[in-house]
Amino acid sequence: MSHGFNDASGLPGGRWISPGQYIADGGQGSVHYWVKVDATHRVIDRIVIKDTWDSEPTSEPVEWDGMYEELVRKGMDLGVSKSGGYGNAHVDDRFYKEAYIQGLLTPADGELSYNMPLRGYKRGDKPDPRQRPDTTHWRLYMDHLHSGDMHTFIQKSVKLDDFGTYEPTPTPEPFIWYTLQCLTSALIQMEEAARTRPKARKAGDETIVMLDMKPSNIFLAPPGGPRYPVYPRPIIGDFGGAQLTHKTAADNVWGAMQQICTRGFYAPEMTRSTQIDEDDMEDHQIESLRVENLPVHSWTNVWQLGRSIECMMRATGSMNDVDWATATELERESQIKRSPPRFDYSPGFQYSTDLVNLVYDCQLFNPEERPTPRELMEQINENISDHTKFMDYWGTEAWVREQEQYPAQRTKEEKEKLRQKNARRVLDGKLYFLHDYQDKALAERYADLDMDIPEDCALVWGGNEAEYKLGQVARAGDTPQKPDKRKRSNESDDEDKLDSRLRKKPKK
Repeated sequence: MSHGFNDASGLPGGRWISPGQYIADGGQGSVHYWVKVDATHRVIDRIVIKDTWDSEPTSEPVEWDGMYEELVRKGMDLGVSKSGGYGNAHVDDRFYKEAYIQGLLTPADGELSYNMPLRGYKRGDKPDPRQRPDTTHWRLYMDHLHSGDMHTFIQKSVKLDDFGTYEPTPTPEPFIWYTLQCLTSALIQMEEAARTRPKARKAGDETIVMLDMKPSNIFLAPPGGPRYPVYPRPIIGDFGGAQLTHKTAADNVWGAMQQICTRGFYAPEMTRSTQIDEDDMEDHQIESLRVENLPVHSWTNVWQLGRSIECMMRATGSMNDVDWATATELERESQIKRSPPRFDYSPGFQYSTDLVNLVYDCQLFNPEERPTPRELMEQINENISDHTKFMDYWGTEAWVREQEQYPAQRTKEEKEKLRQKNARRVLDGKLYFLHDYQDKALAERYADLDMDIPEDCALVWGGNEAEYKLGQVARAGDTPQKPDKRKRSNESDDEDKLDSRLRKKPKK
């Protein structure tokens, strides 16, 4: 593979340009959007680059011995060495914990992952924008998941009531079960990856603990997958605070492990900082306030997963903080049973007992009483079929083919009315998921069925549309093209224009 850089992205081969769009800024860096173009400036790939400045030593710890070679085997060294070259970085200069953890969780064979995959990492050469001494500039390269994150999903899942006020709406239960299944798969991957990595402990008791799992760190891969194709696929991302550990690790046992978390998402067994800067998440002097004298482990992931799912159920991106040291026995419990979610917009709505019990059990105060990730998956699989309402099947090729067995015999006028109706359905956001169907012919077949997702299963907001579509012309500094604002019209549209309509943003 050629490694000649010809642009500022730091990526080997091809030509990458930045449309000048940043996605996020944090305390230690920023995330920008890049696209790869061919000779005609048409987009052929899309990524995000995360620039961070880290103050931790770059010398590889003994517990990570052999992992750099694994990253090299996966093609993830994009320029780590101080002296140049690829795959030859010195043991004292190559360690960046976030890259190691994310790279470990990225399958080498392209297998579906429920943790954000890493494409590669490299050493940067830019000065720390915060002017902190002795930091190292690192760049992480990842796929761009344009659909957004769960925090945004929750914020945008609102509807106008009769008084013109935006009111939260309940997240459809099938999507919550799908999210539970996806994120539990991610937790299982964290255990398996840690225990099968190069030179892992023979005890087989290691795991990756996220420590800051929350809705804004749950990202949405675009719809159109083989299961639940009309829903975006939730995955876990942002491994900056994650740790590789086991129950007898000294820093874990004594509560000395660095644990960066957000208020409202501290599990009872976590060590928490005496102060937290919510803007930059900078860690300060650590004081052990944990009540349960147990280390963080997979049970911590399970607790934060339950907390995040409860956020979805309550239509909120945050939760009240709990002082575990002074909390009463009642306050130590999740309130999901005693005070279930209520919605003014849907006064009679309630979630199933199966879902409520599962989320409650994930947040039990005693870590040893919570289900393990595998036990949680068993419980999900035992109950999920009672609550999916066939949304795992709806929109698949097999489902479309099944609906087509009894095709509607339409006159020319009826076909014309259907085209006009589809245009309105697009503007109303009822076909948002078809933007991302890779099989565009299947998307057209679906639209032609004239069948909308059942109201109690439809998402109010299904994710953002890609700023740059594959095949779209782009140049450095361009502003991503926005869809034209079309008014509803009775004008006819040719069938070959349906695909372009389907790629329009749903109406907010």
